[in-house]
Amino acid sequence: MPLIFFCAGFSCYSQDTLRLVNKEILVVKIFEIDVSEIRYKKTKNPDGPMYVVSKSNVESITYQNNVVEIYTKTKAVETKPVVNAKTGNISAEPDTSGKTNIKNTITLADLRDQYQSQTLKNNYILHLKDGSIVSVKIIKVTDDKIIYRNTNFLTGPMYYSNTKEVVNIE
Repeated sequence: MPLIFFCAGFSCYSQDTLRLVNKEILVVKIFEIDVSEIRYKKTKNPDGPMYVVSKSNVESITYQNNVVEIYTKTKAVETKPVVNAKTGNISAEPDTSGKTNIKNTITLADLRDQYQSQTLKNNYILHLKDGSIVSVKIIKVTDDKIIYRNTNFLTGPMYYSNTKEVVNIE
């Protein structure tokens, strides 16, 4: 006798957790993170509206894979270790000196050309002004934005960085 399995009333959405500064906790699916806002849907209503919250109202995000991003008023800091571009040392704190000594960098114009000619690599390293160093898969490049996903969490949200915030690209 064949067995028949079915799913009734269960959501197949992954669950992320938003912790707001007012201590409210929301179970959601995050879709996009840009310079100032986070876009998400409630997991209880995946076909419902997209919600938007200002980053300044977010204390932290815990993604489905247990990666945590802690937000301050000015930036997000991943809790995993990063490589200090200046010294090459691994540290839990990003390099905020703004000075880097990086070889094999490419220009924003080169990255834009690679995007337009569809010759992007699978992985780039972005060095941001806030000292963050992020391994990314580029989704889109415009004159003023780079849209990407974190290579450690490719099914996670898309990030939007203003090109003025990018110090170096490897």
